[in-house]
Amino acid sequence: MIAYILIVTTELDEHHVYNALSKTVEVDEVWPLFGEWDVLVKIGAETVEDLGQIISEKITPVKGVLTVKTLIGY
Repeated sequence: MIAYILIVTTELDEHHVYNALSKTVEVDEVWPLFGEWDVLVKIGAETVEDLGQIISEKITPVKGVLTVKTLIGY
């Protein structure tokens, strides 16, 4: 499955979040955004459980991540 994660960061932490997620092995692609969301991340995972684990262990703990919204496609 492919998932896109929309991320809102704290003010001034957009670059830190972008750089940190760009170096994360589980993350396939990262794009900076302008507007309501600050960063878009693409992740491939085998199961919904794997995806949840990646989000909870690798994305939400990054300093500056405030909110995530996950869009899943099969």
